[in-house]
Amino acid sequence: MAKRVLGRVLVVDDEPLNRDLLEIALSAAKYVVVQAQDGQQALEMLKKEPFDVIVMDLMMPVMDGFEACRRIKANPLYKQIPVIVATAADDRKSRLRAIECGASELLNKPLDLHEVELRVANGVKMKRLYDEVQQNYQELQRLQLHRDNLTNMLVHDIRSPLTAIVGFHQLLRMDLEGVAPPETLDYLDVASESAAKIARMLTELLDIRRLEEGKLKLQRASIELPELVSGALAGTRTQFEDRTLEVIAPVGHCLSSVDKDLLGRALENLISNACKHTQSTAHIRVGVRAVASAVEIFVADNGPGIAVEQQDAIFERFNQGGVEGARMRGCGLGLTFCRLVMKAHGGTVLLDSGPGRGSEFSLHLPA
Repeated sequence: MAKRVLGRVLVVDDEPLNRDLLEIALSAAKYVVVQAQDGQQALEMLKKEPFDVIVMDLMMPVMDGFEACRRIKANPLYKQIPVIVATAADDRKSRLRAIECGASELLNKPLDLHEVELRVANGVKMKRLYDEVQQNYQELQRLQLHRDNLTNMLVHDIRSPLTAIVGFHQLLRMDLEGVAPPETLDYLDVASESAAKIARMLTELLDIRRLEEGKLKLQRASIELPELVSGALAGTRTQFEDRTLEVIAPVGHCLSSVDKDLLGRALENLISNACKHTQSTAHIRVGVRAVASAVEIFVADNGPGIAVEQQDAIFERFNQGGVEGARMRGCGLGLTFCRLVMKAHGGTVLLDSGPGRGSEFSLHLPA
């Protein structure tokens, strides 16, 4: 029957007797022990074999424990291996230096072998927990990549027939203009608008991925921001219903070098959110204002507001946010898209909100 192994330990000491003593004690406790006579040899051993814990003397020739510990912790491949240092030095300066170099535990010589065994056992547990977390993280990354690739494939496959649907709706409406009843034309308009909305969502999914990877190059041009606001309001006018709208424009010119398409879509998302999460009788303010060394485009409402603990999460992908009782529609990509667009512009999305006092989102652009 194979011997059960609890872990692999690298023992580093320039005294052969000390190394042998530790190997005997730890081997009896069911650990595999490998010896190294100085820090340099320990680093060479780490290149060849995996270890769960390192027990190392501080005072050694060639390379002492301080330098070896520092190099181990500076290497991403080894830095999570607990290093237990053993030393006869009892001065405070040496002990603090060992901690600064990354030592996990400090043991005094002469060693208490039972204490060494307990410290090694705790170190192995720490290393195994780290390995498990790393394995789970890598699996999550693999699944994320698989999901993103699947999403991109589906988006590309759906866009072509969807474009055909939108186009044929428009042709059908032209043919029925003046022939079909007004209700029929209204139904076609709703169908066309819904199909166009799906197309925008698919484009947004692709753009989010490209923005996250830094592959979407901005097409900057100097534009008047009030004109951008007007365009965004025109694109969302059907969503206002009975809501009142207040447009606030600055006095004089307000030029900024931005990607008109991306920033316009980000602003449309904010306006759409203000309509989605407020009652039909709400009041919405949209405008442009100058602030210190920057300019802001803002969208404010007098809706239910957003709790402080939810405000970071709503910018994450697929999070719809909102509060109980507010209308919840959409796929939760709009604010993620806004955040990434502003990051690409070197700006930020600011939120001022709270339960019962509405919400104000600002696209903060550096001057």
